[in-house]
Amino acid sequence: MGKYYLKLPKMGESIAEATLTSWLKNVGDKVDIDEPIVEIATDKVDSDVPSEYKGVLVKRNFEVDQIIKVGEVIAALDTLGLTEDTRILYTTDHGEMHGSHGLLGKANLYEGAIAVPLLMAGPGIPEGIVVDDITSHVDLFPTLVESSGVATNATDKSLPGKSLWPLFNGEAESRVGFAEYHAAMSLNGSFMLREGDLKLIYHVDMPPQLFDLAHDPDEIEDLAGRAEMAETVTRLQGQLRLICNPEEVDQQAKSDQVAKMEYWGGKEAVLAERGL
Repeated sequence: MGKYYLKLPKMGESIAEATLTSWLKNVGDKVDIDEPIVEIATDKVDSDVPSEYKGVLVKRNFEVDQIIKVGEVIAALDTLGLTEDTRILYTTDHGEMHGSHGLLGKANLYEGAIAVPLLMAGPGIPEGIVVDDITSHVDLFPTLVESSGVATNATDKSLPGKSLWPLFNGEAESRVGFAEYHAAMSLNGSFMLREGDLKLIYHVDMPPQLFDLAHDPDEIEDLAGRAEMAETVTRLQGQLRLICNPEEVDQQAKSDQVAKMEYWGGKEAVLAERGL
């Protein structure tokens, strides 16, 4: 498998060009980039992408390999005659920013990092339909349990998430999306609440962000600072607090991180590892 070209997204004028460049310099000596790789060549990248982004090498063979593995699994089902009796669910644990907002990786709550595919096929699942309702990975457990016909107990039913089976049958439900992030490159915890096309990103001890994904799918225009959106921000923050207390969860996460760091020998020992 040879190299192929990956086209970076266009950058907004308000995004500092140094963000990605600094990130690459920081991890350049720590990431083992082996063949095959994706080459972003200067003659294949839009002219308005900053020059520092051109010629960047990104390791992509793992992702390509995983797609190939999915095909191998489906082919094996066909070979074994199990296709008609097997339900298949394909999703991922996170997305990738690929330069959007001047970022690489997944350490944020923008759509590039948290919007993931969810494809399902098999007995009882209608073919060729697209469900626009908001769903989350926490919905997979009740969906798979219902799919298998296994009875649930009180503990199962107390968990977050709703079965997706009603959506397959066209039964619309009012659902909100929720996510949180506390790991690498985050000073404080951040929390996401999605209601329809409105998306709130709540940052502990920092200003919130609000996006209308219907009119701004790239999340360029933050509406949180607009006076006419103040009531909406307050309402969505209230919904978020029905799910969790962001400040308490942030402190809990930090305490757990300190405990884990001490388990591995303390701050200096962890930093000496030079890991990502």
